[in-house]
Amino acid sequence: MLNNQKGMQWRPTWKWLIGVGSAIIALSIAGIIGNRADAGFVWAWDFLTKPQKVDDVRPLAFIFTIIFLSYVAWALFRQERLTKQNVLVEKQKQSAEGNYRKRAEQQKSLETKAEKATSENKQLTEANQVLTLQARALRSENVSLKRNYADMEREKQALTQQVAVLTKERGDLQGALLRMNHLANLDQSLLICIASVITNKSENREQAMKLLLKKFLKDATDVFTPDVCRASILRPDKSGEYLECWEHHCMPDISLRLERFYIGDRRNIKRGVAGHSFTTRDVEIVHLRRVNGRWKADHDQYTPSKNNVTPPTYRSFISAPIISPDNQCLGVLCLDSDRETTFDSDEVVKFADDLAARLGAAITIYNHLIATS
Repeated sequence: MLNNQKGMQWRPTWKWLIGVGSAIIALSIAGIIGNRADAGFVWAWDFLTKPQKVDDVRPLAFIFTIIFLSYVAWALFRQERLTKQNVLVEKQKQSAEGNYRKRAEQQKSLETKAEKATSENKQLTEANQVLTLQARALRSENVSLKRNYADMEREKQALTQQVAVLTKERGDLQGALLRMNHLANLDQSLLICIASVITNKSENREQAMKLLLKKFLKDATDVFTPDVCRASILRPDKSGEYLECWEHHCMPDISLRLERFYIGDRRNIKRGVAGHSFTTRDVEIVHLRRVNGRWKADHDQYTPSKNNVTPPTYRSFISAPIISPDNQCLGVLCLDSDRETTFDSDEVVKFADDLAARLGAAITIYNHLIATS
């Protein structure tokens, strides 16, 4: 590239020397050089305005000189233009080479980055494969854990049901044990009181029997404290058609006057709950609820008072028939409660029936004493 630049610098100098030398020689031959300063102008004016000789060589030399100088000027202009173009091309070439080197460096850097990215991508692919395997293992483990959890939930539900059953059985056993304890205490009390009835004289046996029944009712209501507030024992009157109160515990006088229940054979007379329990020998439970401002019972044999707007002194009651050992119905045991759900459980119904059965045994003994005295 340096040699080319030196050649480009030498060629214009050589052409300048040739052009100047040729012009000097031509002008010397024409006689222009060596005369006055305006000799050339005068000669050119004469050449253009006056006829010339045929053998005069100066016009030819002048024309040749003009042509030659024009060629030299054109060549120099062209050479200068080419030189500038070459310089521009060289600069562009250098710039292009610089850009090429930069692009080569950039490409090399990009290739390095691409190789690094490829390596990283390969590592990421391997890591992704490892993570995929781990995810599959975790999903499999998750499925296994869900199955185990479902099995544990089923076992938990089964155990919960078993615990509920055992709790219920425990409650039933505790209730039965408590009921047996209460019944044992009542049996002991009945034995003591019956012994007193038996040992009393015939004229005092009625009073002793009433004391026995009152104590029995008090002990029975104490078992339900504070839910059961009062109790009564009903037996057939002398006519045998109505039940009347024989003995009670905490019953108001107005209730005693109203407690008469039909147990005869006529079907057109409403018997009341106690009379219905006596004739059917079934334990009856009644609930009282306020409906549209009036108190109503859920039993069709219930006989409300005339003023059913005033709240009653109880919210539920139970009537249990008193059956003798020889299967005779001797009366009805009634228990009243301030709470609506006191008598809803089967244990309470069974306990009330057991109380009535013990009363049946005690009253049978008393009736036998009366009959044999």
